[in-house]
This record gives sequence, structure tokens and C-alpha cells, in this order.
Amino acid sequence: MGVIKRQAFKTSLASFIGVAIGVLSTLFIYTKVFNEGQNGQINFIQTAPLLLVTFASLGLGNLVVRFFPMFSGPKNQHGYLGLLMLILLAGVSLYFVLSLSLFNFLPPKYRAEYGLISAMVVIIGFRDLFTTYAQNFRRTTMPAVIDTIFLKAGIPILAIAYFLEWLSFRQVLTAVVGLYAIVAISLAIYIYRLGHFHLNFQWKFLAEKKALLREMAFYALYGVLGAAGGVIALQINSVMITELIGYKSNGIYTIVNVMANVIAIPYMSMINVTAPIAGDHIRHERWDQVADLYRRSSINLLIMGTFILLGLWSCLDYVFELMPNGERYAVGKYVILFAGIGKLFDMATSINGRIIGFTKYYWIGFYTILFLAVLTVSLNWVLIPMYNIEGAAFGTMLSSLLFNLVCVLFVWVKFKIQPFNVKSLLVIVLGIGLWGLTKLIPDFGNPILDIAFNALFITLFYTIAVLKFRLSEDLNEFYRQILFRIKRRNFKFW
Repeated sequence: MGVIKRQAFKTSLASFIGVAIGVLSTLFIYTKVFNEGQNGQINFIQTAPLLLVTFASLGLGNLVVRFFPMFSGPKNQHGYLGLLMLILLAGVSLYFVLSLSLFNFLPPKYRAEYGLISAMVVIIGFRDLFTTYAQNFRRTTMPAVIDTIFLKAGIPILAIAYFLEWLSFRQVLTAVVGLYAIVAISLAIYIYRLGHFHLNFQWKFLAEKKALLREMAFYALYGVLGAAGGVIALQINSVMITELIGYKSNGIYTIVNVMANVIAIPYMSMINVTAPIAGDHIRHERWDQVADLYRRSSINLLIMGTFILLGLWSCLDYVFELMPNGERYAVGKYVILFAGIGKLFDMATSINGRIIGFTKYYWIGFYTILFLAVLTVSLNWVLIPMYNIEGAAFGTMLSSLLFNLVCVLFVWVKFKIQPFNVKSLLVIVLGIGLWGLTKLIPDFGNPILDIAFNALFITLFYTIAVLKFRLSEDLNEFYRQILFRIKRRNFKFW
């Protein structure tokens, strides 16, 4: 777990910084500089390509890590990256043929922004390929840093330039696409600097691996379906809220959901690091190590997720007091709670979906993701008209709980491993208990002081309890390393 801890910590730190910039920009810059329509247009050219690229990439995202061990060995990995890029180019070419052939039948907003959206499809396809490919070499920190520098910090700079009338709005839209292109190019340069940017794939090697290529094609087909289901499950809330109850409600949902997404940062960071390791263990049938990785990832993620959710929920009222027009967004308070619970259970079940995906039962994972998408849409259709944005959040939470429960049970039945133990229950009890104690803390009449005191109280007692009861051996070891470095006056995380 040493590599996992280092990479997950550094990636989480970079992601937290990126999210902090994103949240502050959303709350204090975008709403000041752009009107509602302009914000929607900027969001549209970034989110619309996400669904399109799942089809244009021909399921490539599911191949990158899954089949890397079959190509690894020589220095150039048999030109695996070159093969992946060729597949992506074929998918992008197919996208252009179909979209141009059906151009007159496309939605008006899509036609109006066809050039920018199509450019984003290509750019995001390569960005995602390079980001995922870097995971094969346990490299997740630098992609997160690159994303933070150019996107999370770059777009607010464009907004300020527009506010100062240095750029027109059309130039801002074009520049956003340019920032994504810079990210993709930077990732390619990073992989090259690592010594792994090899495009000359070996035809002889591929000719000898016809069965492998057939398996990859079959896996990619399921990958397209699964990825589409995953994107629908993640993106459908905003679309359905807008259609069923209007833009205003969707604006509130978007803002509060940004805060809820903070909870999942450690999950994405750790999963990106553990996925290639889990895949290697499964390929060599080291199921004892898979089980150990499963359990340790689960308890570590549960501890971190509970801490973030507890701190966010305890300080939320004070955050709304500090926000401009905070009373308008406070109606979405329970969106954060429901979304947070769903994300927390997702974290607690850790790599269950990845375990399924790296075995011969990978097709089960794709069907469960499609089930998740259908269930999310169905619940939203019923709950949004009844309970507004809280209904959407509750439906998503319920879908996530059922989806992960199915995955956990499948892994338990098929492979006889599961992620939970008594310490998992203790973490939940600790979180609920500390939340109850925060209700006894008096108000100071100043939201900044209230946030500071609650955050300090939770951090102090939560950390002491986690270390005292040894809820995570990895965190206790990390704590010992910190003390050792302090004593040696060499306190370095990096």
C-alpha cells in the first residue's frame, strides 16, 4: 500500500486544490461575470461532449488498464499506446461521418456549437486516454495537477478577462476548448518524459494475438454500453431537473452538488491508483492480495469520506451565511446530505466494480451500470415532481446504494471476499456520535468563527479516535511517519 498511499495522498491534495478553486470560482466569479445563459453555454460545450465521447472512443477507456498487462514486458509495451490511439482515431472518424451525415437532424443547440463540441470530443478523447494510460505506471498525481492548473485555474482567468473586456464571449468559448487542448498535449508530453510514449505498435505481435484482439473488441463493445450508462447516471439529474421543474432549480442543484462532490475526491484518487494494482493481482490470481487491497481501501476511504461529510454537514448552515445569496441555495441543503450518503457508500465499497471488471465476469459490471442508469432515470421521473431537487438527490442516493449492494454481493458470492468488518461500523458510529456532539456547540454569531471552531473540534476528536482505536493500520503508520519526520526535522510529504 506504500505506492497507493503516496499517490493517493498527492492526487487527493491536487484534486482538493482544484475543487477549492472550482467552488470559489462558481460561487464568486462565474455568477458575477456571466449571466445565466452564458453560464449554461459554457457548461454545455463541456458536458455535451462527455456523452458523445463514450461512443466516439469505441469503449477505449475500458481497455487501457484492463489489457495493459497483456502488452507489458518490453520497453515499448508492444506499441500498446499506438494501438489505443489508432482505435480512438477510428472512433472519432466514425463520429464525424455519422454526425455530418445526420447534421440536419441534430438538436439546434448542438448544430449551433457543432465545431466547438466536435473539437472537444476529439480533445477529451485523447485527454482521457493519456490520463488513464498514466495509471498503468502508478502515475495519477501529475494528471490531476495539470487539470487543476489549466482548467480549474484557467477558466476563472478567462472569466476575469471577459469581465475586463479583454475577450469577447465567443473568444471565451474558443479559449475554453483551447485549455482542454493544452491539457491533452501536456499529458502526452508527460507520458513521453516518462519514457512510455511509443506509437510503433508491432503488427507481428498483434497477428499472434488474434484471440486477445477478439476479447478486446468484445470488451470494448460492453464498455461503450457501460460507459454510456455511467455518463447517463452521472449527468441525467441536471437534464431532468431542467426539463421537469426549470432552470432555477437546476442552478441551485448545480451549486450545492459542487459542494457534495468534495466528498468523493479521495475515492477517485485512490481508485485511480489501486485499479492497475488490482488488475495485476487478479491476472495472476493473487486473491489474498486482492482481498487485502479491497478491505484496506474500503476502511481508508470510509474514514476519509465520513470525515469530509461530517465536517461539511456540521458547517453547512454557516457556509450558506457566507455565500452571496446564500438563502436561495440553502433550500438545497438536503441535496448535499443525500448525495453525500450515496458517495460515502460508494467509497465504503471501494473497488468492487473494478474487481468485477478485471475478471471474466466483466459483462456483469456493464449490465449493472445500465441498471443504475435506468433506475436513476425512473426514480427521478417519479421523485422530482414530488420533492423537487431533493427528490433527484434521494433517487440518485438510492440508485447508488442498490448498485453497490449488487456489486458487493456478487463479489462476495463469486470470489468469497468482502470489504467490511467491525471497524467499518465503528467509523459510522464515530461519525454519528461526533455530529451529535457538534449540536451542543454554541453559536458565536460569526459564521467564520463557527466554521473554524466546528472544523477544529471535528478534526481534533475524529483524528484522535481514529488513531486511538486503530481503525486503519495505514493511517496509523502514516501518523508514525509524520512524527518520525518531525523529530528529524525533515517533514516532507513528497
